[in-house]
Amino acid sequence: MALGAEQMTAVRKLVVDAAEASAELAQRLHEAGNISDLQLTNEIGLYESARVAWAKSDTQRIATREALTRLMGLWGSRVAWTLPQSLPEVPSEERPLEDLEAAAIECRLDLAAAREASEVLAQALGVTRDWRFLAVADVGVSAERDTDGQWVTGPELSLELPIFDQRQAEIARRVADLRRADDRVFALAVGIRSEVREARDRLVALRRLVDHYRDVVIPVREAAVAFTQQEYNYMLVGAFELILAKQAEYDAYQEYMEADRDYWVTRSDLERAIGGGLSSSSSAVRPAETEEAPTPSKPGHDQSHQDHEGD
Repeated sequence: MALGAEQMTAVRKLVVDAAEASAELAQRLHEAGNISDLQLTNEIGLYESARVAWAKSDTQRIATREALTRLMGLWGSRVAWTLPQSLPEVPSEERPLEDLEAAAIECRLDLAAAREASEVLAQALGVTRDWRFLAVADVGVSAERDTDGQWVTGPELSLELPIFDQRQAEIARRVADLRRADDRVFALAVGIRSEVREARDRLVALRRLVDHYRDVVIPVREAAVAFTQQEYNYMLVGAFELILAKQAEYDAYQEYMEADRDYWVTRSDLERAIGGGLSSSSSAVRPAETEEAPTPSKPGHDQSHQDHEGD
């Protein structure tokens, strides 16, 4: 998200530059009396709209960067971390759905915890069934006077015979708890498989969209700019048409970057649904300092507080 916001802001700035050039040209043509007030106002409106879009994009860039900084737990001079120039290349194919579902069932920690809870309940049910006929038992020491007047001391054991109460209610309760736990494991496994299918289907669709922008839309826009430039050189079209074609090219770049960003966000969603990483690429974040720095103290803890804690 942070890298995508950086790229989007850069493209928005290019659109602003093109709109500014168009507005300045319109101002000069208006002063020469070649265009009307309406045409000048429209060009200025497009320029101001581009500036607003750039400002919104820059605000989003700042928000996403600070959100990532908080997640990394950085502060002070370490907040000057840098990002690569662009996102990695979209892979040509995705892993088969069957492999992803199997990996999710194996790696998801919440499913493993639910299975473990079900196993514990099953063991508790087995213990209850095996020992249900052994009810309350008291062991102690008994002392009583014999017929000849002497005291006799010895062990004493009393057992409760479960004639009517054979712990049927407790066994039924444990059976119900086990069934609920098994149902939870089943429902969780079904939900995990659904999450994986949904994320992978979105990933495949976005990869196709990225390929379409890269292989079809952007080349068409670039060719349109080249043809418009040729006609402008022969004075067949005006400068506004050339600037408009260039703005359309920038719009295509922006849509391509949005699709590319959405692809990698969805890929991270798929990794989260699996509970493990897919084929990882190079690190997206590079620290600003190359040499290893000492671990800083926590922000808000002054030296006097640390000295007091060390006493």
